[in-house]
Amino acid sequence: MPNRVFIIALVMVFSTTLNVVSHENEISSQILEEIPREYRSQIDTSGWVLSPISRSHLGGDEITIIGSDFSSFFPTSWDYFTIDSSADVVGQYSSIAIDSNDELHISYYDDDNEDLKYATCSSGCTTASNWNNVSVDTSGEVGHYTSIAIDSNDAVHISHFDNSNQDLKYIMLDSSSNIYGYSISPALPAGLNFNAFTGEISGTPTVLSTNKTYTITARNSGGTDTTTITIEILDQLPTLSYSPENLTLTKGQSSSDLPLDATLTGSGTITSWAINATLPAGLNFGTSNGTIWGIPTVMQTTAVSYTIWANNTGGSTSATINITINDEPPGPFEYIPENNTWTNNSYVNIGPSFINQANTGGNVTAWAINASLPSGLFFGTNNGTIYGTPTELWPQTSYMVWANNSGGSSMAYINITVIDQLPTIAYSPTDITLTNNTASTDLPLVPTLTGPGEIISWAINASLPAGLTFETSNGTIWGTPT
Repeated sequence: MPNRVFIIALVMVFSTTLNVVSHENEISSQILEEIPREYRSQIDTSGWVLSPISRSHLGGDEITIIGSDFSSFFPTSWDYFTIDSSADVVGQYSSIAIDSNDELHISYYDDDNEDLKYATCSSGCTTASNWNNVSVDTSGEVGHYTSIAIDSNDAVHISHFDNSNQDLKYIMLDSSSNIYGYSISPALPAGLNFNAFTGEISGTPTVLSTNKTYTITARNSGGTDTTTITIEILDQLPTLSYSPENLTLTKGQSSSDLPLDATLTGSGTITSWAINATLPAGLNFGTSNGTIWGIPTVMQTTAVSYTIWANNTGGSTSATINITINDEPPGPFEYIPENNTWTNNSYVNIGPSFINQANTGGNVTAWAINASLPSGLFFGTNNGTIYGTPTELWPQTSYMVWANNSGGSSMAYINITVIDQLPTIAYSPTDITLTNNTASTDLPLVPTLTGPGEIISWAINASLPAGLTFETSNGTIWGTPT
């Protein structure tokens, strides 16, 4: 009895690979029921139980045969091997046929790629490497419920179900397993489909592919013709952005905005990063991820724009950021003393002192005061000094002084009062002898003022004798004592 009968009968179809299997004595396997009738008379099947038994079976049905005497029909052991393991789930809906040269032909379904596949072997079929398997229809979800037949010319005919379009489909291969219609070599990248009947390439590629040439063959009973097509699949290009795009940093200080990470929106894998210029000292650019990080050690008080590119095979996407680096603000300072009483027409000079001499903050680039000083006094905008000779009296006034730079400012108070000069007062004579009820040539006695300074009031420590008067408007003593 030819071995080919049992190969037909024992193809497992509900597995992740196509296997030829065996079992001894008690059989419980997924097999085909159709044992050729010419051999059935040679088999004692009286003790066999088939389940199910009430219907005809096609390739792919699960049949269980239970019996105890199979030795006259089945060999004591079977060879088994993998024909196709190119996917996780491959081999469903299989159908098998043998041509006139005893070559094996199997049609089956590739569940992972949803394709109709075909495998053939001419000799040494117990060795997996002797099998050739190809995808013969990749146009959609095809290859369900395959059925294979071979005609008298050893041409292969396969019918199968197109689940995408709910159609019955048919494909024919010649005796050399070449498809009548169109074929392509090598296989297309994942996601692309080749229609063996129309030669159309369709689909959405799901993998990248370098520039590759594919040969398309058109075949019918009159012969073949070929052409080539070159396909390159580039990556998608996402959108690049940074937030914030305007960075204001402080020299020598960390920032909550750093590290500044790139934001990519959309599909596509970035393979390299680039920036158009060197960042200020202390800042770094991550060429593996486009991140900007670090602590700046120099100032950049005018905003500078930087362009960053994210690249892949699909091209480049770019974003622009603007970076400003200010100095750290000046440290706290004070005027000593804070309360100042100065004399009119007397030279003064007072400057600010930083409270923490070990850390005076950033360099002061400008000083400012909130109000005008008394006449004759000046404010140094380059050093915060108040200097000069006041030439007018000035009531106590509080001034605010700011030390400024690109990073900000610090402020201190100073209070200024300008009082008048005090002249020297003298009377001559200083000793006066008067006669009661008698006028004196020493009266009126007028004070003499020596030096600058305006007298605004006069006073005397005690009451003068009756008849004498102290003039509070000018300090004169006058009258006749009584």
